[in-house]
Amino acid sequence: MVHTFDTLADTLLPFSRQELADLRSRAEDHRREWREDVQAMEARSTDLTLVTGALTKRQGAHANLRVFVRSQLAWDRIGDIQRLFELRGWTGGAPPGQRDVPVFMAACFLAEAKLAKDVMSELRPLVRLLAPDWGEPEIKDCVTSVLERAHAHARGETVEFRGKQVSPRYGHSNATLIEKLCISPLEEREMQTIISKDEKRRRTNERRTAQRREHGVVPRAEYRQASVDKATAAKALKAQGKSLRAIAAELDMPLSTVQYYCAQ
Repeated sequence: MVHTFDTLADTLLPFSRQELADLRSRAEDHRREWREDVQAMEARSTDLTLVTGALTKRQGAHANLRVFVRSQLAWDRIGDIQRLFELRGWTGGAPPGQRDVPVFMAACFLAEAKLAKDVMSELRPLVRLLAPDWGEPEIKDCVTSVLERAHAHARGETVEFRGKQVSPRYGHSNATLIEKLCISPLEEREMQTIISKDEKRRRTNERRTAQRREHGVVPRAEYRQASVDKATAAKALKAQGKSLRAIAAELDMPLSTVQYYCAQ
């Protein structure tokens, strides 16, 4: 028995020739999007302004500059802790035995976001949400080391970490925060910044999928079903006695595709 190349390729290869052409088109779309993203990042990098002192209101010619604000991450993480409490239904504060960690972390974030002398004044309202029955002694007992390091940072002191001189303030990776706060994968989906690498990857994939949909790229399952539907329609028209050219014109498909469908 003699087989055409298309028949052999469709039998032996994981994709048909039509599907391979579609995959190549998608890959080119992805490469184009990647180049556009890189160009956008390079353009944004020229607009960044590093603020090393106290933040001041931007005016005049500097009003349209993008400012890199390290403290924004700290505020976002405080927001994540508050959101975590909402998700867990802790409207009256954390249960006994689970208060020290969120209060300590909140103090660390405030030390990143505020001047040292303002940390306690900003922390007290937060403590009323996180541990409402705590008084001044409990708060200070929990965050004394945070305050000491914040004041050391304000004095310009540094500590050595991995061979480099860095701020003495506490710093925590997302992995540490997730572990200490016992954040579940489901809760991570509601967080703004405290997320694992897996959650970050999931969001990236979700965003890219949305972008592909905006560019008209359909899910593979839908594409395969559409291909099956077209093949069925082509065979039905051929069974009615129509020529391949007439079928191609009626279904608005290339003649080669109609030949492939009808040969199956």
